[in-house]
Amino acid sequence: MLITLENIFKLTQLIIQQCNDEEWEKMEASQALRVKQMAELDTRDTPSDATDIDKCRSLSLEIQKLNNEILRLSEKNKHAVFDEIRRSNTSKKMNTAYGK
Repeated sequence: MLITLENIFKLTQLIIQQCNDEEWEKMEASQALRVKQMAELDTRDTPSDATDIDKCRSLSLEIQKLNNEILRLSEKNKHAVFDEIRRSNTSKKMNTAYGK
């Protein structure tokens, strides 16, 4: 379980970098891989060692924080896309109104 969580943590960091770099297609591929790895967590045994349990807990909390960052970045991109669509629609309406 710990190794899977570590992989998910690394992927989550990569997804944030891809969001920041506006590499949305790469981000989608990374997100799909992350979803698969998260599903694998259900098949993994919970560690019995207290140290590994603490590491898993810590990684889980960090992943949750990073998830919030991904949501924030995705929301920001969504607004940018909607703004671009709105500008494009306004431009089309103006061109139609002036017969161009």
